[in-house]
Amino acid sequence: MKLKWKGNDCKKSVIHAKFGPNSAIFALVDETNKILIYDNKDRCKSFKPRLRVMTDFHKAPITSIDFSKDAYYIQTSSKDYDHIRCKSSH
Repeated sequence: MKLKWKGNDCKKSVIHAKFGPNSAIFALVDETNKILIYDNKDRCKSFKPRLRVMTDFHKAPITSIDFSKDAYYIQTSSKDYDHIRCKSSH
């Protein structure tokens, strides 16, 4: 296996990863409850995914993450019963 891309945006371990429809967008959640959303649709062998959004809405550990069918929205839930739905882009 050959490493194709190494991101340095997460300062802590990634605990959740979720790809949107057609893998054009994906999200990572780290131990500090930060959500990082990347644009992956225009990526080719020489380009890395582009960070679109980084948020820290949740105060408690995130338990789930999912995209809408068109990847326009992302929703997350946390251990303190917060459920957040927001746009997945700027």
